[in-house]
Parts: sequence; C-alpha cells; structure tokens
Amino acid sequence: YVAREDSDSVAGNIYLGVARNILPGMEAAFLDFGASKNGVLYASDISVSGRNNGRTQKRIEEVLSEGDEVLVQVTKDAMGAKGARLTGLPSLPGRYLVLVPDSDNVGISRRLPDSDRSRLREAINKVRPKGYGVIVRTAALYASPEELAADISRLVKQWEKIKEDASNGNGPRLVHKEPELLTKVIREHFTADFRRLLLDHKESYDTVIKYLQATAPDLVSKVQLYEDPIPLFDRYHVDDQ
Repeated sequence: YVAREDSDSVAGNIYLGVARNILPGMEAAFLDFGASKNGVLYASDISVSGRNNGRTQKRIEEVLSEGDEVLVQVTKDAMGAKGARLTGLPSLPGRYLVLVPDSDNVGISRRLPDSDRSRLREAINKVRPKGYGVIVRTAALYASPEELAADISRLVKQWEKIKEDASNGNGPRLVHKEPELLTKVIREHFTADFRRLLLDHKESYDTVIKYLQATAPDLVSKVQLYEDPIPLFDRYHVDDQ
C-alpha cells in the first residue's frame, strides 16, 4: 500500500449529502457531499423502512427528492470524469468485524474453517444488539467472545455519535473520517499469525501501539521500532523485490 499526500482517498468516509439531480431512468441520484464532483447514489443503495436485506423495490423518485439530505458513505473514489460512488447503507469496520446498522444479517468470512464459523456465529448472536448486522472478519479467528463484544460495543458507540453529528447542522459536510492508511492496514491485516511488525518511524510506531492497546493488546508485544542505521527497506531488500 502506498499513501500519497497529494491524492487523499475519501473511501469509507461518511458524509451528510444533499440530493442535486434525480435520474429516474438510471434509478440513481447525484449528491453533493462536499467534493468537487457530485457522487452517484443508486436506488438499491438507499435505506428505506421495511427494506429487505438492504435492497428496495421502490423507485428513486419515490424515496428521494432534490434538496433531501442523506447520510452516505463513499464506497469508491472519484475517477476521471466519474464522481465517487456512494451508498446510503453505511458500515463501520472494526478490528474483528464490520458493523452494519439497520440490518439483521450475520456474515462470516469464507476464509475461516467451518468449525470456527459455527463457533463465531454463536458468539456473535449472543452479543449482537438488535437492529445491527455484523460481518465477521478473518482476524476474528483468535478473538475471545469478550473481544468480539468489545468491538461491537465500540462500533455501536461510534455509529451513535455519527447519527448525532449528522443531526447537528446541514449538509453537505463530512460526518466521519476513516483513519489514515497506516491504521487501516493494521486493522485489516495485522493478526496473531504475524511474528513481528517493524516500523522505522517513531510517530507511526506510537500510532500503532495506541491503536492496538485499545483494540488488541495481545499484539502490542509483536510491534518493534526499527532503529538500525541501515534503512528498513534496504535491510529486508524491499526495493530490490
């Protein structure tokens, strides 16, 4: 992964958008969410009461009018002339699972063995609050029921704060920003399978330690600050490869 200062991704961010153009023929709407180009939101990605598994048969003009404010999440960054792809069904990724508000579905990573899938489904159903769906990630393989419950609790609080922030003031504006790439990579990929994680930048090291202390304290001991005079990428031949 490469993070560039001049091309900041907004994927995963949640905004309070304003509908600008409704396109019945495309079953879509263009929303102003504060970017230079309006984003596109399809009818199938709009939350309506009584929806079935996140999909609705209602037409775009029945659920959205120009000027309506909608809480949306960016699923795909703008590319070329195309604006960002938006969804009105936001989800919040955590350390072991993804929380899906206004849903009752429980999905479990296909990469997990069947025996673990059954165990995790049982554990999740005990701690999942009503009205929230959950997608269990591969990282949950070694997670205890207490860690899963803590992850859900943290994400539910985060979602409640997002809803509260969205109700205080008009759009278009940013309501929730995804963390920087470093934290995202740790959240998505750093599990107990790793022997160690080396960071050659003190500030980055502190960021990772702080994140893991809050979400996965057992992994903190695997993180090391690399201070050798030979640059880290030279030491492990990363550039050569």
